[in-house]
Amino acid sequence: MFLLSSAPALAAPALDALLAGLKRDPPVSEPFQDIRYRRALKAPLVSSGTLTWNGGLEFERSVTSPYRETGRVRNRTLTVTRERRPERIIPLARAPELQVLFGGLSALFAGDAAAIEAMFTVEIDGDDTWRLRLVPKDAVLRERVDALELRGEGTQARCLILRQPGAEALTLLGATRAPATAPDFATLVERNCPLP
Repeated sequence: MFLLSSAPALAAPALDALLAGLKRDPPVSEPFQDIRYRRALKAPLVSSGTLTWNGGLEFERSVTSPYRETGRVRNRTLTVTRERRPERIIPLARAPELQVLFGGLSALFAGDAAAIEAMFTVEIDGDDTWRLRLVPKDAVLRERVDALELRGEGTQARCLILRQPGAEALTLLGATRAPATAPDFATLVERNCPLP
């Protein structure tokens, strides 16, 4: 079992070991189920589709249910295409939460410990079942996203948890069926995500 504080000298060996198991050669595609809680919504928004990493900071997120939408990250820009709606172009520099999400995922899939440690304070606990918490070092990013948390088993990341002011999202990676329901976000995470 490894348990570590945010001290860089302690973080490196555990992070290196975890990333060695998580590292993938692009392209990598995973089905996902995404559950988003927002203050403005009466019920959580549940969507599903496929997330593809093409290497570097290049991603494609294809939503197939309950609507059809494709988001592509290339050249530090997100382009979103949704049926019967105009295309939206969002520079990642204007969306701190996307910088945290895609920057963190890119470094994880690439097995790039140096990039992760440059962007985040790292907290890891567990061994076969593990939790990785990445806290942005940049104060502006931290105001928008306090942490990016991944939970998994062995060499598989299972849950991606993103909390922002007024919004929380759980993405179940590799999931092909609907998640266990829950009355609130904390219970949803508890029911669907392994804990060390």
